[in-house]
Amino acid sequence: MINTLGNCLRQARLAKNLTQKQVADAIGMSVDSIRYYERDEVQPKRETIEKLLKLYNYPCVLLTNNENYINISCSFPFCTEHTCTY
Repeated sequence: MINTLGNCLRQARLAKNLTQKQVADAIGMSVDSIRYYERDEVQPKRETIEKLLKLYNYPCVLLTNNENYINISCSFPFCTEHTCTY
């Protein structure tokens, strides 16, 4: 399984037994936005990623090299390399 940001976010949501609608409602976004993020079709803003990680309650370090590259160093049990990039 590829450790993309979208895949890590999807796996974190599933680990918490949340639907995309529940996540969208919790952070004030549309279900379509959550779907696009999880499919890596749209890159979420840093603030959105921080909200998602807080909701999922995972200890992560969010690093941004520039607007086109995001690196999350975390301890997701489902990410073998413990790093998700987008």
